[in-house]
This record gives sequence, structure tokens and C-alpha cells, in this order.
Amino acid sequence: MSWLTNLNRMKKSCGKTTEQISIESGISKGTLNKIFAGQTKDPQYTTLKAIVNCLGYTIDDLDDEQKISSESNHSEDTESWLIDLLVEGGYIKSGEDLTDRDTDFILSWLHLLEAWFKR
Repeated sequence: MSWLTNLNRMKKSCGKTTEQISIESGISKGTLNKIFAGQTKDPQYTTLKAIVNCLGYTIDDLDDEQKISSESNHSEDTESWLIDLLVEGGYIKSGEDLTDRDTDFILSWLHLLEAWFKR
């Protein structure tokens, strides 16, 4: 599995948008878009390191297929748990999917909670 596939899995697993990654890593959105799309074939080490650290990983994790796959499955389990919780609370109907806007809103709240408890 390539470093690019792992990088994209890391991004998906962490739930951050390209804009959030850009702000936190100090790398422009244009550069990030090129890297995540595979247009940049050989990005600088310092750039990759800044990206993966922002996503909650280390540069060594780019080669660690098993860890990233496990994290991705955990993310899917968390999403399933969240949907079950929203159904139980009566916020959405069973079988109903969350819109991108709903997902972004919920992720924003989760990031706030995470920041609050890590203070």
C-alpha cells in the first residue's frame, strides 16, 4: 500500500477538512489538495511530517498499513455509534443518513469537547 493511500486514510480517520489541516499545519490548501490528489509525487519530508502530525500520526505511520486500517475501522464504528445515538434521541429516523452539513456540525462539537477535556 502506498504512502498516499495511507495519508488519505489518515485524513479520513481524523475527520478534519483540508481547511482545518491547512490552518493547523501551516501548509496551503492548494499544496494539500495536490498532495492528497497524488499530483505531488515526491512531497518534501517536512511537509509530510507537518501533515501527519496534524492528523494525529507520525511519519512512520505512513508505512504502517495495519495501524491505519484499524483506525479507519474505529472511525466507522464511531460513526455507527453516533448514528445509533441520534436515532435513539429522536434527532434522525432509523435508516436516515446524515448530511455533510450535519456531519460537519457534529464534528465541530466533538472537536470542542476534545479540546475542553484535554485542557
